[in-house]
Amino acid sequence: MSNIVQTFCRAFLVYLVPIVTVAAAYLLLNEKITTAALLGTFLTLIGLFISERKSSQKKVA
Repeated sequence: MSNIVQTFCRAFLVYLVPIVTVAAAYLLLNEKITTAALLGTFLTLIGLFISERKSSQKKVA
């Protein structure tokens, strides 16, 4: 069971890397957030939400 949890946590963190990168670039380097970056962040969050939803549905079934 712990292998499944570790794999899930790693996958979750991989999804968050681009979002954290955009936020860090904005906060630390004063980079401008472009429309493409916002769109990419939005799509990443949607993908994360979908994968979480499918994962929770498999556990119930």
